[in-house]
Amino acid sequence: RKGTFRLSFPLATINMKLTYFNIAGRADFVRYIFAMADAEFEDERIDREEFASRKATLPLFQMPYLTDGEFQLGETIAIAQYVGKKLNVAGENAQEEATCLSKALYVYGHVDKLAGVAYAPNEEAKAAALKKVKEEVLPKFLATISAVLKRNDGHLAGGKFSYADAVLYAFVNAGKALPELNEIVKANEEIMAHYNKFDALDGVKKWNEAHPTAAPKQ
Repeated sequence: RKGTFRLSFPLATINMKLTYFNIAGRADFVRYIFAMADAEFEDERIDREEFASRKATLPLFQMPYLTDGEFQLGETIAIAQYVGKKLNVAGENAQEEATCLSKALYVYGHVDKLAGVAYAPNEEAKAAALKKVKEEVLPKFLATISAVLKRNDGHLAGGKFSYADAVLYAFVNAGKALPELNEIVKANEEIMAHYNKFDALDGVKKWNEAHPTAAPKQ
């Protein structure tokens, strides 16, 4: 169909489709949830013309959205939790599930703060947003996440990788587009150790080899 192309990654069989633009944006950490679990999915990437033609039919009239058979789901963290549960990377009981969700929400909120710098409407606004993130937001975030990683054996929850860790991995990738902030993140030993461990997962390595711009190297 015009305006559409699809990528399927040959891992374990899971019949789900994630639809978004052909950018990292709000969908990339969901792609990495599939990758970390060695799970196949359909990675549908569409242009804005195609999105406009579908918008009225979408669950929340926005992207990304997930399709699983007849079921469709919008809102990125809800998608991440749903996929995480299907792939058994969302905790093993109600408490662990809630912990994964809380960590994913916390990190994702800071991904949005990076986006606020990258997509500021003008240079003045960008400089102001960058200053606030650099001096106020990022130091507190890094300190919090470092402490969480230390007490969870290098993971965000439960001493093992969950979908929340994919959100943190995507956070570091997003920061690479902002060199001034990237240097601060790179200096954090706990976060970079986590990043490198996640990056070395077999499924993640396969995904990045097939998509060489997905996780640009430092």
